[in-house]
Amino acid sequence: MNSNKKFLSFDKMFKFIVVFIFLLAVIFMLFSFSTGTDIVQNIKDNNIIVQISSDISEKSDNESQYKTPPVNDLTGLGISEEYLSFRPVSVMIDNLEKTNPSYGLSRADIIYECPVEGMITRLMAVYKNPYDLPVIGNIRCTRPHFINLANGLDSIHIHIGADDSALTMLSDKIIDNFDLEYSHDMMWRDQNRMYNLGYEHSVLTSGQLLEQGVESSNCEKTYNKQIVTNKFSENSQVLNGTASNTINVKFFHANITSFNYDEAAQAYFVSHQSAQLEDANSGAKISRKNLLLLYVNATSSNGSYQVDLSGSGEGFYACNGKSIPIKWSRESSQTNFKFYDSDDNELELIPGQMYVCCVPNSGNIEIL
Repeated sequence: MNSNKKFLSFDKMFKFIVVFIFLLAVIFMLFSFSTGTDIVQNIKDNNIIVQISSDISEKSDNESQYKTPPVNDLTGLGISEEYLSFRPVSVMIDNLEKTNPSYGLSRADIIYECPVEGMITRLMAVYKNPYDLPVIGNIRCTRPHFINLANGLDSIHIHIGADDSALTMLSDKIIDNFDLEYSHDMMWRDQNRMYNLGYEHSVLTSGQLLEQGVESSNCEKTYNKQIVTNKFSENSQVLNGTASNTINVKFFHANITSFNYDEAAQAYFVSHQSAQLEDANSGAKISRKNLLLLYVNATSSNGSYQVDLSGSGEGFYACNGKSIPIKWSRESSQTNFKFYDSDDNELELIPGQMYVCCVPNSGNIEIL
């Protein structure tokens, strides 16, 4: 009988040891798996109370504060998350003196200016999100070099008409495009412009009409391919450039686009033939943070310009009232520009809207 009592006593002691070891294991696990956690132990009435004060949620909040915000790949500026994967929309815009002001230019992320025919140039306004604009235009016909620029951005191209070479390219379906000549539900003609400026200068559209047209077609609204994007930085090489407060771009001797730097706005205001460009939607004067002024090969045939935007060339980058010489390259006519400084380092652009001039080698970029 005594042996039985000893056995029971031993049994109780064994159970006590097991429970004690179990409690130690629990406490050890709490310490092991609670990184960043304050553990306070209070022992009351023979019960172990473990209070855990975790800072995990606080840590998560801090991490979200430092999350990189969405960035517009065209400008380096912030953008709403919902527009991040949107394909750009490129719209052909008139650039005659009499058609100024145009509609929607102030909102364009990039404006390209290239020669087209005679001694005139035309604009291509590129938008990451044009779909809330009330009016865009007036819209004109496209050319092969504009199609190549648009394709390099994987953009949806908007125009009315095209020359023969451009029509051949479009028939090969190298780019998603809407020719408003055949998409009447995406445009209207402004009676006042038609009467005062001429039939060809009267075509307008809106962001809503463009969005309806895109969504009712087989055209993808988001990116189809990986595009070459520019590098953006507030520490651009241009900050060490030379003072450049006035820049005159002479496409032809009788066709000049000028840029005048405004310190307060920290941007260049744009003039064409001495008249400042304006946006008819808001009355705002057109200004740009970044200017990319590129010399290109351009030849005239039967009065129409063929502009070669493949290969490489030279030019200037201006921003914040300063400029530097640069080099540009495009791997093919269907890729985007890459830019380099004079030492062949990749050019860093300061975030902001752009104006890109494709200037014939016979033209002149005058920096004052």
